[in-house]
Amino acid sequence: MPAFTMNTPSIRPFACNCSVTPATRQPDGSTELTRFYASHVMGVLAQCADCDWHAFLFNGITQWWFPGEMHWQSLAIMPSEVEIPTNHIIRLDKAAWQQITDKPEVTSVLNEWQKMPASKAFPPCAQRLMVIKALNKSKESGSLSPADQKVYALYYLNGGRQELESDALKAALPKVLNRTRSLAEVLVNLAETQY
Repeated sequence: MPAFTMNTPSIRPFACNCSVTPATRQPDGSTELTRFYASHVMGVLAQCADCDWHAFLFNGITQWWFPGEMHWQSLAIMPSEVEIPTNHIIRLDKAAWQQITDKPEVTSVLNEWQKMPASKAFPPCAQRLMVIKALNKSKESGSLSPADQKVYALYYLNGGRQELESDALKAALPKVLNRTRSLAEVLVNLAETQY
């Protein structure tokens, strides 16, 4: 289950809220279907209390709970500022749209990792946060190429943190950073020498 909500006693209005609003209008006018229950999306949408659609989506909801990386997190929902809403279509400005869309490398690593068994142990909302954390770790290790960042993140996500932080990898990292070897080659070589 992606999230829990705290709302008015009647489930019917809440079901109506959720059924009419998964279409999101981008700043360029095109429409996207949005998983609006994703935590990073909900945080942005909850802040838009001055928008007409806010009342349609959040009417009667005071709190939204979603799984984080380690535990459930709460998102307080502000009351809508629009007294008589007329349009349920979520329309986002460019700044809000950029907040809910991921960078291409996040999407790429997430799509690859979700094909792997290790990802199945975590809820989808937490998976995205874990991918971002793994990509940030890859950037901390130096100026890796985009391909090496992806390898690092996937290796990290699949339980390879200890190897990535090992002295042996740190010794081989300059070859990766100066592009004489790929991170994948170094990791294969380290695995062969350890076993």
